[in-house]
Amino acid sequence: MSNKAINSMFKHEGKTVNIMGKTRVKTYQELYMRLSQLQKEKEIPVHGDYLGDNELAQNIYKKKYFLKDLDNELIEKTPEDVFKRLSAFIATVEGTKVKQKQWSKKF
Repeated sequence: MSNKAINSMFKHEGKTVNIMGKTRVKTYQELYMRLSQLQKEKEIPVHGDYLGDNELAQNIYKKKYFLKDLDNELIEKTPEDVFKRLSAFIATVEGTKVKQKQWSKKF
């Protein structure tokens, strides 16, 4: 997943920004980047072949769950990318930075 595509995702001011507000989107981005770093440092496990050879699961993820850019190109390539995006997003509702970090990692 390219950093350019991810940065573009967070810079895009669509419905999400209007609903959540810029502050919460910034928190979301910070949590997302922190989870990315934890994956690189192997503090959060990443399964190299999560979907295996299951073509049905691969197609479902590609068509339904993997994030796409405005040109309909895939930004996410693995289920862990989806999990990271969702856990960072969900954790933004926590009241403190400590709890946000704790729960984003736990999710």
